[in-house]
Amino acid sequence: MNNLNKEYNDRIYNEIYLKIDRKYTEIFLCGGASTNENKSYRDLLKETIIEKSSGKIRVLYPENLFMEILVTKKDSNLLELEKYLAKHSDLICIVCESPGSFVELGVFSTSLELKDKVLVFVNKQYEKKRSFINMGPIKHLRGISGPNSVYYYNDDMEETYKSLIKIIKSLKKSTSKELNTIINISYFLQILLFFKKRVEFKEILEYIEYKCNENIDTIIINSALKLMFSENILLKDGDKRYSLTKKGYSTLKNDLRNIGVQNSKINELRMEYLKMEYYPRHGTKNNDLSECVSQTTLR
Repeated sequence: MNNLNKEYNDRIYNEIYLKIDRKYTEIFLCGGASTNENKSYRDLLKETIIEKSSGKIRVLYPENLFMEILVTKKDSNLLELEKYLAKHSDLICIVCESPGSFVELGVFSTSLELKDKVLVFVNKQYEKKRSFINMGPIKHLRGISGPNSVYYYNDDMEETYKSLIKIIKSLKKSTSKELNTIINISYFLQILLFFKKRVEFKEILEYIEYKCNENIDTIIINSALKLMFSENILLKDGDKRYSLTKKGYSTLKNDLRNIGVQNSKINELRMEYLKMEYYPRHGTKNNDLSECVSQTTLR
Protein backbone atom coordinates (compact mmCIF):
# COMPACT_ATOMS: atom_id res chain seq x y z
CA MET A 1 0.00 0.00 0.00
CA ASN A 2 1.52 3.31 -1.09
CA ASN A 3 1.65 6.45 1.04
CA LEU A 4 -1.17 8.17 -0.88
CA ASN A 5 -3.51 5.27 -0.18
CA LYS A 6 -2.45 5.20 3.46
CA GLU A 7 -3.05 8.93 3.86
CA TYR A 8 -6.44 8.66 2.20
CA ASN A 9 -7.47 5.74 4.40
CA ASP A 10 -6.39 7.79 7.41
CA ARG A 11 -8.77 10.55 6.37
CA ILE A 12 -11.65 8.09 6.14
CA TYR A 13 -10.69 6.66 9.53
CA ASN A 14 -10.35 10.03 11.29
CA GLU A 15 -13.03 12.11 9.58
CA ILE A 16 -15.78 9.52 9.18
CA TYR A 17 -15.22 6.24 11.04
CA LEU A 18 -14.31 7.73 14.41
CA LYS A 19 -17.42 9.94 14.35
CA ILE A 20 -19.91 7.11 13.88
CA ASP A 21 -20.97 5.33 17.06
CA ARG A 22 -21.44 1.58 16.96
CA LYS A 23 -25.15 1.01 16.45
CA TYR A 24 -25.45 -2.67 17.32
CA THR A 25 -25.31 -4.80 20.41
CA GLU A 26 -23.41 -7.88 19.26
CA ILE A 27 -24.62 -11.23 20.58
CA PHE A 28 -22.98 -14.55 19.92
CA LEU A 29 -25.73 -17.14 20.22
CA CYS A 30 -24.73 -20.75 20.90
CA GLY A 31 -27.14 -23.68 20.94
CA GLY A 32 -28.66 -26.50 18.96
CA ALA A 33 -29.41 -26.72 15.24
CA SER A 34 -32.91 -27.00 13.84
CA THR A 35 -34.09 -30.17 12.11
CA ASN A 36 -36.89 -30.84 9.64
CA GLU A 37 -39.08 -31.94 12.55
CA ASN A 38 -38.11 -29.39 15.18
CA LYS A 39 -36.87 -25.80 15.23
CA SER A 40 -34.23 -25.17 17.87
CA TYR A 41 -34.84 -22.63 20.61
CA ARG A 42 -31.72 -20.84 19.44
CA ASP A 43 -33.22 -20.27 15.99
CA LEU A 44 -36.56 -19.21 17.49
CA LEU A 45 -34.80 -16.73 19.77
CA LYS A 46 -32.80 -15.31 16.87
CA GLU A 47 -35.97 -14.80 14.81
CA THR A 48 -37.64 -13.00 17.72
CA ILE A 49 -34.66 -10.71 18.28
CA ILE A 50 -34.48 -9.80 14.58
CA GLU A 51 -38.22 -9.13 14.48
CA LYS A 52 -38.41 -6.99 17.62
CA SER A 53 -35.08 -5.21 17.97
CA SER A 54 -35.42 -2.92 14.92
CA GLY A 55 -31.87 -3.70 13.87
CA LYS A 56 -30.32 -2.64 17.21
CA ILE A 57 -29.23 -6.16 18.13
CA ARG A 58 -27.16 -8.29 15.79
CA VAL A 59 -27.22 -12.04 16.41
CA LEU A 60 -24.20 -14.02 15.28
CA TYR A 61 -23.60 -17.77 15.28
CA PRO A 62 -19.98 -18.35 16.35
CA GLU A 63 -19.55 -21.41 14.15
CA ASN A 64 -20.33 -19.31 11.06
CA LEU A 65 -17.52 -16.86 11.80
CA PHE A 66 -14.93 -18.93 13.61
CA MET A 67 -15.09 -22.34 11.94
CA GLU A 68 -11.87 -21.41 10.14
CA ILE A 69 -10.09 -21.38 13.50
CA LEU A 70 -11.11 -24.93 14.30
CA VAL A 71 -10.45 -26.19 10.76
CA THR A 72 -7.16 -24.51 9.87
CA LYS A 73 -5.38 -24.52 13.22
CA LYS A 74 -4.54 -28.07 14.22
CA ASP A 75 -3.94 -27.12 17.86
CA SER A 76 -7.13 -25.01 18.17
CA ASN A 77 -10.14 -25.99 20.25
CA LEU A 78 -13.00 -24.43 22.21
CA LEU A 79 -10.50 -22.78 24.53
CA GLU A 80 -9.02 -21.00 21.52
CA LEU A 81 -12.51 -19.99 20.41
CA GLU A 82 -13.13 -18.59 23.89
CA LYS A 83 -10.45 -15.92 23.38
CA TYR A 84 -12.13 -14.72 20.19
CA LEU A 85 -15.60 -14.66 21.75
CA ALA A 86 -14.38 -12.63 24.71
CA LYS A 87 -12.87 -9.96 22.50
CA HIS A 88 -15.41 -9.80 19.69
CA SER A 89 -18.81 -9.75 21.40
CA ASP A 90 -20.93 -7.86 23.92
CA LEU A 91 -22.83 -10.91 25.15
CA ILE A 92 -22.49 -14.69 24.73
CA CYS A 93 -25.80 -16.53 25.02
CA ILE A 94 -25.78 -20.30 25.40
CA VAL A 95 -29.05 -22.18 24.92
CA CYS A 96 -28.65 -25.56 26.64
CA GLU A 97 -30.46 -27.81 24.19
CA SER A 98 -27.86 -30.04 22.54
CA PRO A 99 -24.70 -32.01 23.38
CA GLY A 100 -22.59 -29.30 21.73
CA SER A 101 -24.15 -26.53 23.82
CA PHE A 102 -23.51 -28.56 27.00
CA VAL A 103 -19.82 -28.66 26.09
CA GLU A 104 -19.83 -24.90 25.38
CA LEU A 105 -21.46 -24.26 28.75
CA GLY A 106 -18.83 -26.36 30.51
CA VAL A 107 -15.99 -24.44 28.85
CA PHE A 108 -17.34 -20.90 28.95
CA SER A 109 -18.88 -21.03 32.44
CA THR A 110 -15.47 -21.48 34.05
CA SER A 111 -13.80 -18.58 32.25
CA LEU A 112 -13.07 -15.51 34.37
CA GLU A 113 -12.44 -13.61 31.13
CA LEU A 114 -16.01 -14.33 29.97
CA LYS A 115 -17.83 -14.32 33.30
CA ASP A 116 -19.51 -10.93 32.74
CA LYS A 117 -20.52 -11.77 29.17
CA VAL A 118 -22.15 -15.20 29.50
CA LEU A 119 -25.93 -15.68 29.70
CA VAL A 120 -27.25 -19.24 29.85
CA PHE A 121 -30.76 -20.22 28.74
CA VAL A 122 -32.17 -23.38 30.32
CA ASN A 123 -35.62 -24.87 29.83
CA LYS A 124 -37.70 -24.10 32.92
CA GLN A 125 -38.77 -27.72 33.30
CA TYR A 126 -35.20 -28.51 34.39
CA GLU A 127 -34.86 -25.65 36.89
CA LYS A 128 -35.27 -27.83 40.00
CA LYS A 129 -33.55 -30.92 38.64
CA ARG A 130 -30.47 -32.09 40.54
CA SER A 131 -28.59 -32.63 37.32
CA PHE A 132 -24.92 -32.35 36.47
CA ILE A 133 -25.68 -29.20 34.45
CA ASN A 134 -27.44 -27.47 37.36
CA MET A 135 -25.10 -28.64 40.09
CA GLY A 136 -21.95 -28.16 38.03
CA PRO A 137 -21.39 -25.40 35.44
CA ILE A 138 -24.60 -23.43 36.18
CA LYS A 139 -23.95 -23.36 39.92
CA HIS A 140 -20.36 -22.30 39.26
CA LEU A 141 -21.42 -19.57 36.82
CA ARG A 142 -23.93 -18.17 39.31
CA GLY A 143 -21.17 -18.10 41.89
CA ILE A 144 -18.78 -15.99 39.80
CA SER A 145 -21.27 -13.96 37.75
CA GLY A 146 -24.42 -13.68 39.87
CA PRO A 147 -27.99 -15.00 39.49
CA ASN A 148 -28.75 -12.96 36.36
CA SER A 149 -26.29 -15.07 34.38
CA VAL A 150 -28.88 -17.87 34.05
CA TYR A 151 -32.38 -17.55 32.61
CA TYR A 152 -34.98 -20.34 32.77
CA TYR A 153 -37.25 -20.03 29.75
CA ASN A 154 -40.71 -21.33 28.91
CA ASP A 155 -42.80 -21.13 25.76
CA ASP A 156 -43.44 -17.38 26.17
CA MET A 157 -40.87 -15.94 23.75
CA GLU A 158 -42.11 -12.40 24.44
CA GLU A 159 -41.16 -12.79 28.10
CA THR A 160 -37.76 -14.19 27.16
CA TYR A 161 -37.09 -11.27 24.83
CA LYS A 162 -38.03 -8.68 27.47
CA SER A 163 -35.70 -10.32 29.99
CA LEU A 164 -32.90 -10.33 27.42
CA ILE A 165 -33.39 -6.61 26.77
CA LYS A 166 -33.08 -5.84 30.49
CA ILE A 167 -29.77 -7.68 30.59
CA ILE A 168 -28.50 -5.94 27.46
CA LYS A 169 -29.30 -2.52 28.96
CA SER A 170 -27.13 -3.36 31.96
CA LEU A 171 -24.12 -4.32 29.82
CA LYS A 172 -20.96 -2.25 29.84
CA LYS A 173 -20.18 -2.30 26.14
CA SER A 174 -16.77 -1.42 24.83
CA THR A 175 -16.45 2.00 23.19
CA SER A 176 -13.06 1.25 21.64
CA LYS A 177 -12.76 2.06 17.94
CA GLU A 178 -9.45 0.26 17.42
CA LEU A 179 -9.31 -1.96 14.35
CA ASN A 180 -8.54 -5.11 16.30
CA THR A 181 -12.01 -6.66 16.54
CA ILE A 182 -14.27 -8.28 13.96
CA ILE A 183 -17.04 -5.75 14.57
CA ASN A 184 -14.86 -2.65 14.23
CA ILE A 185 -13.07 -3.99 11.16
CA SER A 186 -16.33 -4.85 9.40
CA TYR A 187 -17.76 -1.39 10.01
CA PHE A 188 -14.60 0.42 8.96
CA LEU A 189 -14.47 -1.63 5.75
CA GLN A 190 -18.06 -0.72 4.92
CA ILE A 191 -17.15 2.96 5.27
CA LEU A 192 -13.92 2.59 3.30
CA LEU A 193 -15.68 0.76 0.45
CA PHE A 194 -18.38 3.42 0.37
CA PHE A 195 -15.73 5.89 -0.76
CA LYS A 196 -13.25 3.68 -2.62
CA LYS A 197 -15.64 1.31 -4.44
CA ARG A 198 -13.22 -1.65 -4.40
CA VAL A 199 -10.47 -2.76 -2.04
CA GLU A 200 -8.12 -5.73 -2.22
CA PHE A 201 -7.52 -8.04 0.72
CA LYS A 202 -3.83 -7.12 0.77
CA GLU A 203 -4.61 -3.44 1.29
CA ILE A 204 -7.09 -4.27 4.06
CA LEU A 205 -4.50 -6.36 5.90
CA GLU A 206 -1.67 -3.84 5.45
CA TYR A 207 -3.73 -0.90 6.63
CA ILE A 208 -5.14 -2.65 9.70
CA GLU A 209 -1.67 -3.83 10.72
CA TYR A 210 -0.43 -0.27 10.25
CA LYS A 211 -3.21 1.12 12.50
CA CYS A 212 -2.74 -1.57 15.14
CA ASN A 213 1.06 -1.43 14.91
CA GLU A 214 1.24 -5.22 15.04
CA ASN A 215 0.70 -8.30 12.93
CA ILE A 216 -2.98 -9.24 12.69
CA ASP A 217 -4.27 -12.79 12.43
CA THR A 218 -5.94 -13.03 9.01
CA ILE A 219 -8.69 -15.10 10.64
CA ILE A 220 -9.99 -11.92 12.26
CA ILE A 221 -10.20 -10.13 8.91
CA ASN A 222 -11.75 -13.16 7.19
CA SER A 223 -14.32 -13.36 9.98
CA ALA A 224 -15.15 -9.67 9.51
CA LEU A 225 -15.64 -10.30 5.79
CA LYS A 226 -17.86 -13.32 6.55
CA LEU A 227 -19.93 -11.13 8.85
CA MET A 228 -20.40 -8.59 6.05
CA PHE A 229 -21.37 -11.33 3.61
CA SER A 230 -23.92 -12.68 6.11
CA GLU A 231 -25.44 -9.20 6.37
CA ASN A 232 -25.67 -9.00 2.55
CA ILE A 233 -23.59 -5.83 2.41
CA LEU A 234 -20.47 -7.20 0.71
CA LEU A 235 -19.58 -8.60 -2.72
CA LYS A 236 -16.44 -10.41 -3.81
CA ASP A 237 -15.23 -9.16 -7.16
CA GLY A 238 -12.58 -11.39 -8.68
CA ASP A 239 -9.62 -12.63 -6.68
CA LYS A 240 -9.95 -11.13 -3.20
CA ARG A 241 -11.33 -7.76 -4.34
CA TYR A 242 -14.33 -6.53 -2.42
CA SER A 243 -17.12 -4.01 -2.99
CA LEU A 244 -20.43 -3.08 -1.36
CA THR A 245 -23.90 -4.27 -2.32
CA LYS A 246 -26.76 -1.80 -2.77
CA LYS A 247 -27.76 -2.59 0.81
CA GLY A 248 -24.22 -1.82 1.95
CA TYR A 249 -24.38 1.61 0.35
CA SER A 250 -27.89 2.47 1.53
CA THR A 251 -27.37 1.51 5.18
CA LEU A 252 -24.20 3.58 5.38
CA LYS A 253 -25.88 6.56 3.72
CA ASN A 254 -28.37 6.54 6.58
CA ASP A 255 -25.56 6.45 9.14
CA LEU A 256 -23.80 9.38 7.46
CA ARG A 257 -27.02 11.38 7.53
CA ASN A 258 -27.45 10.63 11.21
CA ILE A 259 -24.06 12.13 12.13
CA GLY A 260 -24.61 15.14 9.89
CA VAL A 261 -22.06 14.38 7.18
CA GLN A 262 -22.81 16.81 4.38
CA ASN A 263 -22.79 16.05 0.66
CA SER A 264 -19.90 18.46 0.30
CA LYS A 265 -17.72 16.32 2.60
CA ILE A 266 -18.65 13.14 0.72
CA ASN A 267 -17.97 14.78 -2.62
CA GLU A 268 -14.64 16.10 -1.37
CA LEU A 269 -13.48 12.66 -0.20
CA ARG A 270 -14.73 10.95 -3.35
CA MET A 271 -13.10 13.52 -5.61
CA GLU A 272 -9.82 13.16 -3.77
CA TYR A 273 -9.85 9.40 -4.24
CA LEU A 274 -10.77 9.57 -7.91
CA LYS A 275 -8.01 12.07 -8.60
CA MET A 276 -5.52 9.94 -6.72
CA GLU A 277 -6.59 6.73 -8.43
CA TYR A 278 -7.44 7.72 -12.00
CA TYR A 279 -6.16 11.15 -12.99
CA PRO A 280 -2.41 10.38 -13.04
CA ARG A 281 -2.93 7.29 -15.19
CA HIS A 282 -5.87 8.14 -17.44
CA GLY A 283 -5.81 11.91 -17.73
CA THR A 284 -9.40 12.13 -16.46
CA LYS A 285 -10.76 15.66 -16.44
CA ASN A 286 -12.22 17.23 -13.30
CA ASN A 287 -15.68 17.55 -14.86
CA ASP A 288 -15.65 13.79 -15.58
CA LEU A 289 -14.72 13.12 -11.98
CA SER A 290 -17.52 15.36 -10.77
CA GLU A 291 -19.99 13.32 -12.78
CA CYS A 292 -18.72 10.10 -11.14
CA VAL A 293 -18.98 11.66 -7.69
CA SER A 294 -22.51 12.96 -8.20
CA GLN A 295 -23.83 9.44 -8.79
CA THR A 296 -23.22 8.48 -5.15
CA THR A 297 -24.10 11.72 -3.35
CA LEU A 298 -26.53 11.45 -0.43
CA ARG A 299 -30.11 12.17 -1.47
